[in-house]
Amino acid sequence: MLTCVFVTSQVSDRIMWSYISQLVAVLRNIHGTSMACRCLTPAHVLRTSGGRLRVSCVGVVDVLEFEARKHLADLQREDVRDLGRLILALGTRAIIPPATDVAGMQKAAAIFQTHYPAELYNFAVACLSKPLSIFDVCGLMGHHVFEELDVVQSVADGYEAQLSREFESGRSLRLLLKLGFVNERPELGIDRQWAETGDRYVHDHVGYKRALTSTRAKRALLIYSRSPCSPPINPRSPLIHSHSHSRSLRS
Repeated sequence: MLTCVFVTSQVSDRIMWSYISQLVAVLRNIHGTSMACRCLTPAHVLRTSGGRLRVSCVGVVDVLEFEARKHLADLQREDVRDLGRLILALGTRAIIPPATDVAGMQKAAAIFQTHYPAELYNFAVACLSKPLSIFDVCGLMGHHVFEELDVVQSVADGYEAQLSREFESGRSLRLLLKLGFVNERPELGIDRQWAETGDRYVHDHVGYKRALTSTRAKRALLIYSRSPCSPPINPRSPLIHSHSHSRSLRS
């Protein structure tokens, strides 16, 4: 018996292969430790942000049926069949319980075949009908695993680039805080040879960073403005270009 679930859109081929790759990876890790999942059903698969799938309630059935001594190979084979039923459920938008009769499975497979390519259909049918281990299933996925790996690496590169920008911003903030601790000493008051007064106000120079042509010029201006023994800065120096919004520097 099939229970229809009405949704607004159909899962695309690319997203379907992404879901399959994640679910196969879950079963591969569990079966690799000589255990069985036993909860790969639509009620226990959660979709989080970014299209990531999470399997919940893993191990609960083992606790509830601790005294039922079932063979591990049979349990792992049932996990593979659950994977095939879950693929059909995603494609047909219907709940397919394990007790579904042959006619119901054939009807679901026929509906699935009309909406998805033959490669995906054959994969789902193989999980349901052939005695495959999860490692055999991994061999059937082919290049789709590498496509998923490419997407994951692209996302990781984006996160790393964003983290790098935040890290550089944090470095600039720490530099300003350190300079503030150094030049804001109460015992020196407003000593022109030490405090940020006049040409030596570092925040003005940092704020108008577009007046400089290179990182070397920024550093040179920062060193000159902070050093008590530095000579006055020449505004016509090649290190500094005039800017309409910058403050005039005394020569």
